[in-house]
Amino acid sequence: TAIELAHFAESLGAAAVQLLAPLRPFAGPPAPADLIAYFEAIGRESKLPITLYLNPGPGADVSIADTIALAKLPSVELIKESSRDLARVSRLIVEIDRAGHARYCTTMQMLLATLELGGSGATMPPPACEIARHIIDAFVAKDHERAAALQQQFALFPSKWMHRGLAPVMKAAMNLIGVPVGDPYPPYASLSNDEIAALAAVLRTTALAKRFSVTAAA
Repeated sequence: TAIELAHFAESLGAAAVQLLAPLRPFAGPPAPADLIAYFEAIGRESKLPITLYLNPGPGADVSIADTIALAKLPSVELIKESSRDLARVSRLIVEIDRAGHARYCTTMQMLLATLELGGSGATMPPPACEIARHIIDAFVAKDHERAAALQQQFALFPSKWMHRGLAPVMKAAMNLIGVPVGDPYPPYASLSNDEIAALAAVLRTTALAKRFSVTAAA
């Protein structure tokens, strides 16, 4: 169960747990009270702060009002928003992050917009997070032209290959920059050879380009 996994994460020294706002296990969208009760139950059982993960489809489509209510729970300290809906994101940054209820984060495609609107940032897997680090550094340095140019690196990567899924694209990217992480577990396929070559060409135009020279030297 989610509570058992939270305890397991705690035993391993995790700093937080990320919990998807779930659909009902017997099908259908949850009522607002269901979501509150779910996160309250886990918050009572675990000492770890909770990251509320909002990803409609695999999880529930949580309204703005219900998201704000969940953000006000003491155990919910962070939020990962996957909608990429600028109107929703801007409102929730104001009503959650700027209001002091929780740290509000989005996705790599929304990172610079999130920072400019006063949000806390974005969450993403490697190696995309290395590009994100450069965006944040440029934003903090008030080099807005560089920050915008770096953000544009997420226009093609990973979206051109998302028909394969995020994990396969990131695995392929990690392998290309010299961090061997293998392929997706069967029956799920990796990118084709042509797709990997195209991905490599795009990555060589990004902040990850220097990784290729290190890989070649090795």
